[in-house]
Amino acid sequence: MTGTKIEKKLIEKLSELEHEQWRHWALKLSSELHKIRQYPLDAVRIADNIIKRWEPNFIDYSNLPEKVKDFDRIWAKKKFVIFKQYLYLDQKRFLKKK
Repeated sequence: MTGTKIEKKLIEKLSELEHEQWRHWALKLSSELHKIRQYPLDAVRIADNIIKRWEPNFIDYSNLPEKVKDFDRIWAKKKFVIFKQYLYLDQKRFLKKK
């Protein structure tokens, strides 16, 4: 991996957050899949319900309802906090060089 120590730490923190976001999504999906396993005769109905819930959001971000955008903003704000912390650290390092 190339880059400064701060860049490496930033990438690691963002990777950690990316995993947290994936895990959050995977746990929700897993709970739906458990329903299918528990009620195999209802599998098509359960899958249809999932598709009906998700399909309206398969559009550009700008066309999403505010409630859905708010969920995306939660993760964006988490990333922003990380960027801000590392930008501050990088500025401190830059200022020390002068």
